[in-house]
Amino acid sequence: MEDLNQNKKLLKQTSIKYFHMLIKREVTSKQAFKYLKEQLVSDKTLSSFLSQQDIESGKVYTFVPESTSEEQLYNFEVGGLYPSEKKFVNGTWLSKVINEAKPLVEKIIEDYLSANHGNYCVFEECNGTPNSPWVINSKIEYVYIGDEMYYFFNRENNINEKLKQAFLHSGGWYFLCVLSSLRPYDYNKIEAFHEISPMLIEAIAHNTTAFFVDAYDGEGYLMWEK
Repeated sequence: MEDLNQNKKLLKQTSIKYFHMLIKREVTSKQAFKYLKEQLVSDKTLSSFLSQQDIESGKVYTFVPESTSEEQLYNFEVGGLYPSEKKFVNGTWLSKVINEAKPLVEKIIEDYLSANHGNYCVFEECNGTPNSPWVINSKIEYVYIGDEMYYFFNRENNINEKLKQAFLHSGGWYFLCVLSSLRPYDYNKIEAFHEISPMLIEAIAHNTTAFFVDAYDGEGYLMWEK
């Protein structure tokens, strides 16, 4: 309980001063809980266990420009938070997706991992499998359950470049990043490129302090907090 209170305090105190144009806004509402549940529809182990938790007992936040209207704030499926950047390539106008919240979320994760030896961050890989050619070529570190892949980080593995790589590879038709904790006897059960048990993922889901999903058509995130 002491660790949980410490983790909650850390999440609340994480400063937004690094990103002056963004503000952290609470969006706890029926719309937010509905959207979160829609993002946990994957049949992968972490999504499945997390969808069974009582998420409506928590709060929901987002990180958006100060100028974001109330209507836009709660329209989680639609982008347009930032001015559109378009380029004309081979006869087609292409729009660049801007997500200025990503560095802030990375900072939240790094601070969380640094705060406690037992704190973990887990990304659920939505597309790749251990046998995917791009996975083999990338040499990115992961653990797995059958064909499911997960990127695990703790205080000893809290490396910014690896976090950026996890963000890059785990995004797709959905995105799920979980902040949680494990008891000491579970620490040694996690080793890169080795299989883990569904029970370990169930413990991660049960102990979740916060989790992030994509929002605003890839331009931001919703953060659920216990």
